[in-house]
Amino acid sequence: RDYSTITLWEADLDDTGTYSSGDDAVGECYDDSAFSETVVINGGGTVGLNSVKLTVASGQRHDGTASTGVSISGSPGATLIEKTNYNMKVDIEWLVVTGWGNGASAKTALRVNWTNSGSTISKCIIDPGTSAHSTESKGIDINRAGNHAVNNIILNVTGSATPNYGILNTFGGSSVVANNTIYNQGVDGIDGNSVSGDIKNNLVISSGTSDYANIGSATTATNGSGDTTGTSGLQNLTTSEFVSTTAGSEDLHLASGATSIDAGTDLATTPTGVEIDIDGRDRDANADTWDLGAHEYVSSGLSITPTGLSSDEAIGSATISTGAVSITPSGIASAEAFGTASISNVQTLTPSGIATAEAIGTAALSLGAVSVLPSGIATAEAIGTAVLSSNVVILPASIETLEALGNPSLIVGNVTVLPAGIASNEAIGAAVIGDIIVVGDIAMVQDIVSNLSRDIAGDING
Repeated sequence: RDYSTITLWEADLDDTGTYSSGDDAVGECYDDSAFSETVVINGGGTVGLNSVKLTVASGQRHDGTASTGVSISGSPGATLIEKTNYNMKVDIEWLVVTGWGNGASAKTALRVNWTNSGSTISKCIIDPGTSAHSTESKGIDINRAGNHAVNNIILNVTGSATPNYGILNTFGGSSVVANNTIYNQGVDGIDGNSVSGDIKNNLVISSGTSDYANIGSATTATNGSGDTTGTSGLQNLTTSEFVSTTAGSEDLHLASGATSIDAGTDLATTPTGVEIDIDGRDRDANADTWDLGAHEYVSSGLSITPTGLSSDEAIGSATISTGAVSITPSGIASAEAFGTASISNVQTLTPSGIATAEAIGTAALSLGAVSVLPSGIATAEAIGTAVLSSNVVILPASIETLEALGNPSLIVGNVTVLPAGIASNEAIGAAVIGDIIVVGDIAMVQDIVSNLSRDIAGDING
């Protein structure tokens, strides 16, 4: 590594042997060991840097919980990382901030302290632990206008002293506080300080006094709360929104079925990076319906897009169990509707009730004819139903006569032969193992029958 501490990296921001005017300085942290220091980022102005970013290397980042990734802690009584240098843009992201709150004089975890620099604190997890402190304590302090806090998780900033906030937006202006998750806050979750700015898509639950306070002058949208201070319809939410709130092993990803899922406002890509959630998912690129909080919930359900369909919505829902697949197209009450499917390529389908996908065997599909060769089908009903638009011929495995082909009501070996245009298709279910089902026009069927006749005659003569 180039540096053993963040402080040493920051000290080189004005090193002309390392940087030139207009450079974008990026410091990447690694999870070799926890950092224990307090950092003030105020370098880079002398050399004329364009921007500074403190981040975590790919593959070293947290997974959305405080026990993973690169962590930094420091002695209580000081701001852990503070940006103070001029109007230069300084971004802080992907860090896990711990330990700074376990004392009587804790201050702030992350603070931006210069006006209109466009600096952003994002995708950080701030968890000082569960020990209460008696004086000022803040997770993130946007202490000047025009800076942002997005997609962070802040928890356990406990204590009853004021000020005590998850996020404090001190001066407002064009500042944005969006898609943050805050839990178990000592006093207020987000305090807008009665100034302007945007406060949107946040999820705050279990604050000692108010989940949202002094936000009347801000532009707000779809903020969820555990009390009545959130957006109408998104109030009185409970900890069931989260995967786990077990002390010491909290997981504040959204749980399946959470009210916060798909309840947010689409913020597109403004401010920069607001679209990237706590796990690195790009809501905008994936055309997600935005959720509340730092985590964008993604269902693990099956999605199938058949050939020729512009949207996978047409397939409806799929229920999968031990190799059997039952698929009901959107708006169709029964899976039997698959008999009407238009086939334009080779597919293998496993109908409901078949124990293994191998039961169907292979299907050679073409526009003019369908030949289905079952392989080890446990029940003839597995063939399902078919819509008859051309001649259907069912030939028993051991054919002793071909006379049945000309008789629409003849049953040979419990096999019913159906000519073109017949109204019922139930006889297909009578097929047994080894039977062949042929669907095609009359010329094709006659050709198959003629070939079969020659083959059978050859077997007899032979």
